[in-house]
Amino acid sequence: MGRRPIGAQTFLAMASWMTTVKYGIADPREIEAMGSLVGDEQVAKSFAIGTKAEDFISRIEKLIKLRFNHMYLQSTSPDEKAFIELCAREILPYIRDAYGGRT
Repeated sequence: MGRRPIGAQTFLAMASWMTTVKYGIADPREIEAMGSLVGDEQVAKSFAIGTKAEDFISRIEKLIKLRFNHMYLQSTSPDEKAFIELCAREILPYIRDAYGGRT
C-alpha cells in the first residue's frame, strides 16, 4: 500500500454514487462541481485515510473512546487486496488484542 492518500478529487469518484442517490444528481458535470467544494481537510475529517496500519488504528481508537462499538472498514484503493491484507495482518489483530470483546 505504498500509494499516497486520496485527495478530494479522487474522493469524488467514490462519493458520486451517494450524490446520485441522495440528491438525484446523475450528470457528471454537476457531480464534479459538487466535488470541487470538498477540500482535502474536509475529506480527512470524515474518513480515515492512510497507507499504514497506524493511520487507521489511531482513528479506530478515537472512535472506541467515543464509545462506538460498530465500525466498517472500506477501501477505495485501486489495490483492494493490499488493504484487506493490511486489515487481516495488522489492524484487526491489534484491535482484537487491545480491546478484546469490548468493541
